[in-house]
Amino acid sequence: MNAFKVLNSNNEAIPINKLDGEACTLWNREVSNREYACPSNESMLNWFDMIGYRIAYQSNYYTLNTWLNVKHALFMSVLEGRILDRATGNFKLNQEYLEFIEQYTKPYIDLINHWESLGYTPLQIIQ
Repeated sequence: MNAFKVLNSNNEAIPINKLDGEACTLWNREVSNREYACPSNESMLNWFDMIGYRIAYQSNYYTLNTWLNVKHALFMSVLEGRILDRATGNFKLNQEYLEFIEQYTKPYIDLINHWESLGYTPLQIIQ
């Protein structure tokens, strides 16, 4: 089973509720004790499922346990979802779809950039 942590600049694990609070602040959402912050009310995943999963199951695109690697994994996961549509004949990889990927991933990338600016680092844990 894989897991993840986000470490502060002193290499101490940051509590999930603190990370969630920071996501809520950045995205102007209310903190909930029942679910993690989501960038909007539209059909988007919360930060834990979108970013946390990419930290826990990141591939070695660049250097493991770096935000660049997590950003790449995030972008690729959305692109791969579209590639799977190819089996149904609905596959169209064009400028419009690339712009959709950029728009869809933007709030998550903004959150990652915020954490990176605070000196946080992602850590994949393989158990």
